[in-house]
Amino acid sequence: MDTTLADHLKDVRKLKQKERNAAYRNAIELFKVARTEDDIWQALFVCNRGNRPELLQEAITQIPLSDIAINEMIDYVWIDSENVYNWQGIWDEIWCNYSNPYQKKLINRIFKQPIKLYRAGNLDGEYQSWTFSEKVAKFFAMRRIQDKVIHEQYFSAEDVVAIFNSRGEKEVVIKG
Repeated sequence: MDTTLADHLKDVRKLKQKERNAAYRNAIELFKVARTEDDIWQALFVCNRGNRPELLQEAITQIPLSDIAINEMIDYVWIDSENVYNWQGIWDEIWCNYSNPYQKKLINRIFKQPIKLYRAGNLDGEYQSWTFSEKVAKFFAMRRIQDKVIHEQYFSAEDVVAIFNSRGEKEVVIKG
């Protein structure tokens, strides 16, 4: 019996889900025996991208980590994440632990006066991802199924938690 393209794609999705589940189980096993910050890094690295925010939140709340390690882990997981709005509650808890002196200096240099930022979608959550670029906001609005509205708002340095441009998104994390 020949396999249809739809059947093949369904099998591929099942296989990828199995791989994600296995990666998450491996990461949880590593996390359970973690004793050092390097152990946590290893668990975060082997964890599938979709579950990293959850694992990071557990690490921050359950294991004594240095502020530097917490900041670096948050940066790593945030930059590597997709669809962060699916994890809004967890990210709100994670960002509460972020205090990066380098970011503070960068923010104060860039936000000497309020700057207009853009955001596609809803305004839920305590922490939100905005962008300097209206074009980037429009791109994200097109990807969304619902709530395609683009918001414009001025923010000052006191509102900003972090700035990233590793993906070319000119991203600004705002505390609402």
